[in-house]
Parts: sequence; structure tokens; C-alpha cells
Amino acid sequence: MAGGPENGQRGYLLTFLIAYSRDLAMQHKVAAESFETSVSWKNTAKLCERVKQRIYDEAAKLGMGPEKVWTSFRITQLYETGCAVYVYFTLYYHGFPREKVVHMYD
Repeated sequence: MAGGPENGQRGYLLTFLIAYSRDLAMQHKVAAESFETSVSWKNTAKLCERVKQRIYDEAAKLGMGPEKVWTSFRITQLYETGCAVYVYFTLYYHGFPREKVVHMYD
């Protein structure tokens, strides 16, 4: 099924908007990151659930409650055997010591 170029163009726009808004977000004590992976169709939901849980678990180790974390997933490419998944997450680090914030990126 052909979907046309519009959805891909919107995806690239979203990627660029996230990159350019990162500096503004950090002025408001929000750190953001994204990464991409691929997964088989049967494991797509499980991957998203486990990655989300891991992000929340790691934030909790730093003393951040769930209200300080946001995650989102976007399937960017479709294949017969699976898909590519982009993971986006943000951490609101207002009030956290600098050494804890820097540790997030170690």
C-alpha cells in the first residue's frame, strides 16, 4: 500500500523540531533525547513497554518520580518482518543537583 511522501516529510519535520527545541527546553530544565531501533512485529509492543519501564526505572534511581518523565514512540519504517521504532523521552530536572543531571548522559 502506497502512503505517499507526506507522512515521511512530517516525520522528518518532527525530528528537526525536536532537535532545534532542545536548547529552549533545557532553559526550562527539561532534558530530551531520542534514539532508534528495529524490532520484529511480534516484539514491537513488548519492546516499547520494556524501554518505557527502563527509562522510568533509571529516572527513579536518580530520585525522579514518574511525573518528571515523559516517553513516546513512533514507528518510522515498515518492513515485512518488523519495523523501525523511534523512542523519545524527556526528563524534567528542575531542583536536581548538577552532578545528577550530568550523570543522566553518562
